[in-house]
Amino acid sequence: MRQSRRGRAERHRLRGDARSGVVRTAEMERAADVLKLNLYWLSETPDDTIFDFGFSKSGTETLEKWGRERALKRFVEIIRTERPDIICPTFLDIPGQHGHHRAMTGLAHEVMSAAADPTFPDVDLPVWQVKKLYLPAWSGAGDNYDDDLPPPNATLTVKASGEDPVTGWSWAQIGEQSRAFHLTQGMGAGCLMASRTTGRCIWCGPRWTGPTTN
Repeated sequence: MRQSRRGRAERHRLRGDARSGVVRTAEMERAADVLKLNLYWLSETPDDTIFDFGFSKSGTETLEKWGRERALKRFVEIIRTERPDIICPTFLDIPGQHGHHRAMTGLAHEVMSAAADPTFPDVDLPVWQVKKLYLPAWSGAGDNYDDDLPPPNATLTVKASGEDPVTGWSWAQIGEQSRAFHLTQGMGAGCLMASRTTGRCIWCGPRWTGPTTN
């Protein structure tokens, strides 16, 4: 999984400062660990140019502040390290969507060719050609932003029914167990999880009880 920045400026249940960035980083790391995902950050250091500068609806503005070359270079490094066959951005690059999301979706298109280009500068890793890129065929609306255009028609549908044969949990339950760690985002208010020892179902997912801010 690829993440661009640390969540310092997001409109969540903590104020957008360095402390919220630390919390959001920890939440993402714990959520990724539940799903056994390799987590990569485009932003690597506290003074990295890829940072949370505030709420924006412009992918162009975002990349101007981050530095397009720096962001794409880091993305190429991740692709060549992980060597995926398919990449799937979470959001669409359309008006109304969060600018940070739009920037990453735009870069996802660019990285398809950049990661496979042996002349791409300053990345000393073997080239890698991603086979396919899939975009979401649903609206990426949030509390503070909304897609201004309808989503594209679906060209592929992946059935996610059934259960994990080891735990007996549905894929949706496993997903909610991961989302439950995003407390500052108000996710995981309750997720049904089966006990491995008794087979009984319990409700998991801690609830946020701290103050909210506008």
